Amino acid sequence: SPSATTPILETVEDIETGIVEADDVRPTETTAAVVLPSTRVSRRTFTLADLQEEREMARRRTSFCVLFAVFILFRLWIQAVATGDF
Repeated sequence: SPSATTPILETVEDIETGIVEADDVRPTETTAAVVLPSTRVSRRTFTLADLQEEREMARRRTSFCVLFAVFILFRLWIQAVATGDF
């Protein structure tokens, strides 16, 4: 019947974190039921060596970007000084 209540649609993340409660969402006619898996997907654990490697790679990428930006700005400054356009 049209007056029957429909189930509340919640995401898996909301259910796992406990953010959504029954009072938070009102059901609508277009709401569909969500079938959740019975087992939780395990997340990858990182070792200290993995984290140190990631940090070093991020530091190298950042250093490269900074050096490249300094090179471009230095070239523009030299060009401005040479042409008197500063």
